[in-house]
Amino acid sequence: MSPVLANVYLHYVLDLWFEKRVRKQCKGQAYIVRYADDFVCCFQYKSEALVFFQSLKLRLKKLNLEIAEDKTKIIPFGRFAEKNANQKG
Repeated sequence: MSPVLANVYLHYVLDLWFEKRVRKQCKGQAYIVRYADDFVCCFQYKSEALVFFQSLKLRLKKLNLEIAEDKTKIIPFGRFAEKNANQKG
């Protein structure tokens, strides 16, 4: 029963928040893929990923949840990842 309840809870806490708030504030593309309590967020711009990361920590803290720091990082990916890895933004 616990995984089912976690899925329902995270749907409202994470999925809908991402779609209704986070994505609308982004100038570039933004996506979330979630499986149970794990998820990956993809952003076109690194600056938007950094803003989201801080917003996510605050949102989860309000709900007495936290990020697993050892499993969490921002990484460049995609066709232009190598070229853009050294650029800020």
